[in-house]
Amino acid sequence: MMLPGFLKRLGKKKLYALLLIILIPVFLLVMSAFILNRSGIYGGIFIDNISVSGLKPDAALAKINESSKNYLNSTIVLKYGDNTWNVSPNDVELSILSGKSVMDAFSYGREGSIFNRLVAITGLWFKKNNIPIDFKFNEDKLKIILSDIKNKIYIKEKSAQVLYKNRTVSIQKEVNGYILDIDKNVNLIENQIREKNLTINLAVDQVKPKITYNDIKNISSVISSTTTIFNEGDVNRSSNIALACKRINGTILLPGEVFSMNDALGPRTIENGFLEAGVIYKNELIKGPGGGICQATTTLYDAVLLSKLQIVERSHHSMPLAYVQPGQDATIAENLLDFKFKNNTGYPVCISSEASGSKLNVRILGIKPEYKYGVKLKSEILKETPPQGQDYVIDDTVPIDQFVLSREAKNGIRVVVYRDTYDSDNILIDHEKISDDYYNPVQPQYKVNSITYERLVELGIIKPR
Repeated sequence: MMLPGFLKRLGKKKLYALLLIILIPVFLLVMSAFILNRSGIYGGIFIDNISVSGLKPDAALAKINESSKNYLNSTIVLKYGDNTWNVSPNDVELSILSGKSVMDAFSYGREGSIFNRLVAITGLWFKKNNIPIDFKFNEDKLKIILSDIKNKIYIKEKSAQVLYKNRTVSIQKEVNGYILDIDKNVNLIENQIREKNLTINLAVDQVKPKITYNDIKNISSVISSTTTIFNEGDVNRSSNIALACKRINGTILLPGEVFSMNDALGPRTIENGFLEAGVIYKNELIKGPGGGICQATTTLYDAVLLSKLQIVERSHHSMPLAYVQPGQDATIAENLLDFKFKNNTGYPVCISSEASGSKLNVRILGIKPEYKYGVKLKSEILKETPPQGQDYVIDDTVPIDQFVLSREAKNGIRVVVYRDTYDSDNILIDHEKISDDYYNPVQPQYKVNSITYERLVELGIIKPR
């Protein structure tokens, strides 16, 4: 057969080149059609490391579900220390989303332009594509299980404590706390299940207490001590004093920390444990929740003065008290007056307080000083002012024209308190002025019949209210 003239003129080499130019695209088109039109999943695709190459979606789904049976029937084991909790996949409604993974596998290489599809498909010849299986579970049910585990694991942290008993100071070591964060462990369990690890060590956080043994191990001595006397027969007042002692007992102040009596006691309410007892209000003794806590405050104040800690806030009563010298008292009023002091030393201190019998004892515990010294408080009255006039209250149980004394007169007092420090030879080495207080005079008060009261008004002896 004779070749056309134009082919003869091309020559053999050019002819072969022309044939290649024509045949290669045809070959590529045929191969592309063969590759792109395959009905199964393309080669080199795996689901959760299981080959699904060449499988149609239904067959791939059946294969994946079959291989996941053991996984879905396995118990999830949650561990912490020596404790284990077995959780059935049904308990948390665990299921795999195999359908989605199969559709992702089938869709691979079937999206985009022909060129992009061919690049994706031919790329599988060199590097397989492993599609993970996603899963779902009921997070609320898992949280309920974790909440129960949390309650079993939970340990409240406890700071180291200073104890004073039988004239001996001892230290009780701290206890670390342990708590399970539910949201944190939900994420942990989810990630472990995704890795098909069904034996899971729970993440439990250790909580360090504020104060450790090393912080307070050097507290060994009584730095100062004060005792006041109260009437234990006044049951409610005695109960309030004992409760106040309990609330402040064992309080540790690290260097620089400030103690607040109001914060330590909390609200003065029946719900907070305080009972109705006598409190001083405008020179009157009236009933109110928490009567007696000012004696605990005063006793603490004097112990703090003797320990030479820094007073931050202190107010005196409206009149002198029977259980301490004038000027050596401290009062508090919720949301109004507080007693505060600061640990201005370089070491921790601790309050030790107790009410036993009729005695209220407060001690400041700390590090034994390098040198021995003694501290004394001294009250010096500078001036006394007698009250002017008298006060009357109506009480119709009192016979007409009779007067019953219900409150004794008290002179006003200006008093200065000094703190003297002595060395081991009892020689005065420091004389400090601590406070300069004035207590207003208190008028005597009489109970009178209403008729008597009107007569006193008519005579101009008292002014009508």
